[in-house]
Amino acid sequence: MTQIITPKNQLLEVAHILHKHIGDYQNQYRLWPQHKKIVSDLLNCRTAQLGGHIEQCDNCGTVRITYHSCRNRHCPKCQHMPRERWLEKRKDEILPINYFHVVFTLPHELNTVILNNKKLMLNCLFAAASKTLLTFGQNQLNGTPGFLASLHSWDQKLNAHFHLHCLVAGGVVTKDNKRFIPCTGDYLFNQEALSRVFRAKFMQHMGHACQNKKIRLAAEAYKKLKHTLFTKPWVVSVRDPVNRPDHVLEYLARYTHRVAIANSRIQSLKDGMVSFTAINQKNTAQNPSPSAPWSLSEGFCSTACPRALSESAIMAFWPIVIEWLN
Repeated sequence: MTQIITPKNQLLEVAHILHKHIGDYQNQYRLWPQHKKIVSDLLNCRTAQLGGHIEQCDNCGTVRITYHSCRNRHCPKCQHMPRERWLEKRKDEILPINYFHVVFTLPHELNTVILNNKKLMLNCLFAAASKTLLTFGQNQLNGTPGFLASLHSWDQKLNAHFHLHCLVAGGVVTKDNKRFIPCTGDYLFNQEALSRVFRAKFMQHMGHACQNKKIRLAAEAYKKLKHTLFTKPWVVSVRDPVNRPDHVLEYLARYTHRVAIANSRIQSLKDGMVSFTAINQKNTAQNPSPSAPWSLSEGFCSTACPRALSESAIMAFWPIVIEWLN
């Protein structure tokens, strides 16, 4: 008798939670068209809904049924091969110079505005961070720096936390494109100075958007928000030179083709609560984090990257330094 092997799913996945509780989410929030597509793809990924193919062993006759994947970049089960191809290309571009890991973080006071104007506000984030690095490269090193930027929009507990991870080459190409000037020692730029310039450039972009009515924010509300944002320091972190830039790339690659939460982090779904692991930043311990299923659905949907921004979120700006040195 021919043995037939059918796909076996992990005991608990994001898709299971969405299948059981997406209705609870829809009772409280509107499911936007982009989110509908994501939910539909995740629910149907590697099921008969997307079709599949049959493989049969020539020796024993065993038949294996394999269903097609959805290939949605938000799916925890997909994008492995695209991610590996992306990572391989980026590793090939690594140069024998110092690299610095720089993180630009937006204050949480902006979360509501960002979530309601994702494409525009995230473009402001990329523009402000890139112009800040380019300005410092020109003013302090007299050249053009090269860097890669990757958007992260959540923290370990799926709360909104918008920040940009940048892998910055330790040096610049001169204006005439004839020389490469390396950084001095282990120093790139002063992070407090970066913070002030980043804040100014972001607020300039956001202010133009408000003036052009691209962001629906009352004048008085914007004035109050602007005052709040200018009276607090913004967080820009410049790490020490990384010994293995490929390790930073591997870290970024976890997010360039996937978002939110991996199935392996989900521990249980019972008594109306879902529990998943979250790393405690103070001691790096993995602690269980209980949450209502609809809340996890909310967090998952809120991390979705705007379609028009997907590519720029993966690669914002990678070195012209590479072209010159190679």
